[in-house]
Amino acid sequence: MEKYYVAMAIDVDNYGQSDYLYLLKIDGGVVIGYAAEFDSCTADIEDSCVSENAHEAKWFAWNDEWEWRPATLDEIKVSKLDKYLIGVKKDMKLRTPIEPL
Repeated sequence: MEKYYVAMAIDVDNYGQSDYLYLLKIDGGVVIGYAAEFDSCTADIEDSCVSENAHEAKWFAWNDEWEWRPATLDEIKVSKLDKYLIGVKKDMKLRTPIEPL
């Protein structure tokens, strides 16, 4: 079963609103954070999750042509992003609850 690891972005794409970030691995080998409500992505996950640095995060649009999958916990740890995790979901539906790690 796939797991979607979730972090919390403080200010998505300068909208002044927070959103869950699904940590995904895209075809270039990079772990990105995807904010589903805004259909925006960032590779600057650390900055996006820290209020003092949120303005530093660069955001870009989702590309439907990307090959992607949920990032594994090992990939997240290697990227040193595990300290930003708030939980895990079984899918990316808004109503699916976030389970503790």
